[in-house]
Amino acid sequence: MSEEAPKDRKERNVTELTEQTRVALIKEFEKALRIYTSSNPNWGNKRNCEELIDDLRNKRPTGRIGGPFWGDLLDGVLNDLGLKLGDEDGLYIAVRDKLEGGK
Repeated sequence: MSEEAPKDRKERNVTELTEQTRVALIKEFEKALRIYTSSNPNWGNKRNCEELIDDLRNKRPTGRIGGPFWGDLLDGVLNDLGLKLGDEDGLYIAVRDKLEGGK
């Protein structure tokens, strides 16, 4: 049995973490959508949130994740998975970039 090369292991981890992040992020956005629209059906970010959920589900590229509201939710999900911006392994940025790139 051959050992997996570190680069291959990291790529597999990035792929697995990206999928875990995608699922958790969709749940967070759906929860935000329910909460904000329950008190204000005309919530200003409603359409953006719905489109972002659709982009994530369909693995389409999106630039919407950046920004104070969406970015904070992403940071929270990544933090829950043990990933922090500035970690030396680079997984945080790799996962974020894959999500934004629609992969």
